[in-house]
Amino acid sequence: KTVIPKEKKPKMGITTNYVVGGVGTSFERRTFPVEFGNFWSRCSVFGIKPSAVIGKMLFDNFSAEDWNSFYNYGFHCIQRYLKEGLLFQDDTDYKLKNLIKEIEGQFGDGVLVKWIANWIDTDRVSGDYHRLGIPIDQLWSSFANEHPSNADREWTLPRFKKALFDYVSYVPELDYNPHLASNGDTISARKWRVGPRGNQVEWVKVTHIDDDQSDDDDEILKIFEQLAA
Repeated sequence: KTVIPKEKKPKMGITTNYVVGGVGTSFERRTFPVEFGNFWSRCSVFGIKPSAVIGKMLFDNFSAEDWNSFYNYGFHCIQRYLKEGLLFQDDTDYKLKNLIKEIEGQFGDGVLVKWIANWIDTDRVSGDYHRLGIPIDQLWSSFANEHPSNADREWTLPRFKKALFDYVSYVPELDYNPHLASNGDTISARKWRVGPRGNQVEWVKVTHIDDDQSDDDDEILKIFEQLAA
């Protein structure tokens, strides 16, 4: 066993055409993704080859001058990193792709994840569901009405419910049925049943750290005032 001193531990860089799977604080602290644009993909759509842009195919028939330019650019990037450190960029698109991979699989088309993200950003608040909650089958029905083939084939109610729980679990700012947090962090521990025994319906409440909880605070204040009286 060889232990590399902290000040000498190397940074490893890789390039890939696929999203590197992994979620959570531990994973994010150990990676720094840099997402490139879709310039060459757009060129391909219009039938434009790389040789038409840079004068030759990459690495084919490279002269000594070409290779020097290639390596010098790489060394220049390393120099800037050593001087300026990591330069952060907007990673919203990358995080969405990562969620799609984790929840829908490597070849997921993003239909479900994008629908959940949109619902959380819009209908969740406009419908006051972040405070009152919503029956899980009602939420699934909304998705099924918009994407009937996906709901019938891939995202049935049980899979939809698990995907929603996973999505919320992967986003630090969100919480799933927070009023049941004392029960644990699993989907079964956070299961919320509403209604009389024998005729209960499963509900869900998704909250965001920035949600306006003023009404809830007023209710809590009333309870303390009653106890004090």
